[in-house]
Order: sequence, then C-alpha cells, then structure tokens
Amino acid sequence: MTTIQTDRLRLRPFFYEDAPELARHLNNWNVVRWLSAVPFPYTVDMARDFILSHSQGSYCIEFQGRPIGAIGDRTALGYWLAEPHWGQGLIPEAATALISHWFTSDGAPIPSGYFSQNTRSARVLTRLGFENTTMGREFSASNGQEMDMQYMELTKARWLQVQAAG
Repeated sequence: MTTIQTDRLRLRPFFYEDAPELARHLNNWNVVRWLSAVPFPYTVDMARDFILSHSQGSYCIEFQGRPIGAIGDRTALGYWLAEPHWGQGLIPEAATALISHWFTSDGAPIPSGYFSQNTRSARVLTRLGFENTTMGREFSASNGQEMDMQYMELTKARWLQVQAAG
C-alpha cells in the first residue's frame, strides 16, 4: 500500500500500535452512529482485530503524527474522522488525495454512500462530485438495525470535471 501525503495529512497503512487511539475515537456515538460496520461500544481488541484482519485497502488518516480516522475500502469510498477534527476540511483533503490516487491507476467508477440522515457526508460526497444512484437499506452495526442508505458513484469523467472547475 502506497503512503499518500497531503498538505496536512498522511494516509498510510494501519499499525498495531494505532489500536488504542482508534478505539478511543470510535468509542464516540457521534462518530459511529453513521458507520455501517462499526459496533458500539468499540474496544481496543476490536481495533486490533480490524488492524490485523480487515484493514487492507483502508488508510489510516494521520494528522500531526497521530491517527485520527480512516478512509478507503476495497469496494467503496468510506471514511470516518475523530470528532475533535470535524469541520476543518480534513475529510475532503484526504478523499481528494485518495480519489486522485485511485483514478491514476484505475478508471473504474468509485461507489460510496451515506445514511440518509447524515447531512455532513452528503455534502462532502456531493462536493467531491459523487452523484446519487439508488436508495437502499443497509444494516448499521452501531444502531443495530437497517437504515436508509443513499448510494452514490463517482466516474473518472465527473472527477476530472469537478477538479477542472476548481
């Protein structure tokens, strides 16, 4: 996995030593309530299992030398960010770098989505150029139920158009 550097962030593989920080950030209801696969409460052992078994394809978002979130997936663009770092433009910065990296090596459309009440993610994905495809339902481990999900997709042509518009 390639490490990706932005002005403020480093996107890198997860390290086993990241587990306590990840667990601390993901043990926050405001963060996990919008994630489909992350249970609540979230423990250090769960973070270690994720790092050892499931983190391939996901990048750790590192800010000022500390892990503050995750981005990427082998099947769709997904992300989360520790609450103290919300509203600073860090997810758009990380997503822009990762999407540019993906489209450099692959022209396939990138799927993503958000739970319909998650207006923050809706804004981020729309600004990145993602377009709505279908509505569906997806199970949320933290909520323990299926929730409405807006699925989206970003094509390389749309990405280039958004980037050219600046």
